[in-house]
Amino acid sequence: MLKLKKVYFLAFAMLCSCSRESDSIEDEEIFFVYDDFGTEIKLDEPQTLLASDSLFKPTKIHILKNYLFVTERVSQNVMHVIHSETGDYLGMRGNRGAGPNEVLDVWQFLDEGSERLGIFDIEQGKILVYNLDSLVSGNNIPSEVYQHKDLIFSKSIDKEQSLIFSIGNPIQQSESEDRFYSLDLKSNSMSLGLDRVPFEDLKIDGLPDEFIHKARYNAKLFKLEQRIISYYQDLPMFEIYDLETNSKKAFIGPDELNLSSEFGSLYYYSDVFRSDNYIYFLYVTNREFKDYNANVVLVFDTSGKPVKRYVLETPIFSFSIYKDDQLYGLSEGSDRYEYEIIKYNLK
Repeated sequence: MLKLKKVYFLAFAMLCSCSRESDSIEDEEIFFVYDDFGTEIKLDEPQTLLASDSLFKPTKIHILKNYLFVTERVSQNVMHVIHSETGDYLGMRGNRGAGPNEVLDVWQFLDEGSERLGIFDIEQGKILVYNLDSLVSGNNIPSEVYQHKDLIFSKSIDKEQSLIFSIGNPIQQSESEDRFYSLDLKSNSMSLGLDRVPFEDLKIDGLPDEFIHKARYNAKLFKLEQRIISYYQDLPMFEIYDLETNSKKAFIGPDELNLSSEFGSLYYYSDVFRSDNYIYFLYVTNREFKDYNANVVLVFDTSGKPVKRYVLETPIFSFSIYKDDQLYGLSEGSDRYEYEIIKYNLK
């Protein structure tokens, strides 16, 4: 049986309220506020990349080595390639379609090391891995392709060699919840892994079940060493699950949990980037921004402790970080371009 402990970052005070019995393993709720990040860091006057004039309906941006990859909703190819240092536009890559080496929808970029680019096609339940040099030079054929029927039911995934970690509903039963599970692509076997559902132990008085289902449905995850980090667009919260101990820490903040009638129409954690040193979250605070646009980036260390908070002059809806030094983001609605690739120097 798991035990629940509450911890507050503010002023480094620790207040524990044990509500479940346990001999060794504890779950924790860790509350934090804006002051835990220290003084906000304002970033002004971003640089606009000239390659922005090639964008049509971009959705995501990702950087790998010195190359930016920007996905498109509607085009013959699925992503633009831009040299991040020179700004040179190198063309479009990845054939769109339902063929063996084709992509219908780039739902996520996947970390495949420094020499390979992985993408997840949610429409086909397919993972495609490209050799970086080959892709940049114009070869649209992936070096590896994985396809599994249960990936179609995934809302968010991460990949580590042949193991896929996911949030979704592979059972597809009306009474079942979206949950964590893993797939072994070599053995073609599925495991419920943590055997848990997102924020299963968090009790929110007055929050209807349909709101909880919606928040779980929109949850996303990534893997960091022996931990799974899940984050929520409908709640000001992310969680870190320890795969070795099957314990969980829920990090709640910097806003309070919203129980108003606006639940589900407000966004919080909308995008993420992880480096070797930090976890970066794009966090929506200004409700006047359109959809998932935000101008706040919250930075945590890899244990979940608040480190710093950036406030951007121009809001973005997707971003990527280069060597903890530069932030590249997608923005919309400028006077010059309908969509822009913008760059902020972080140091």
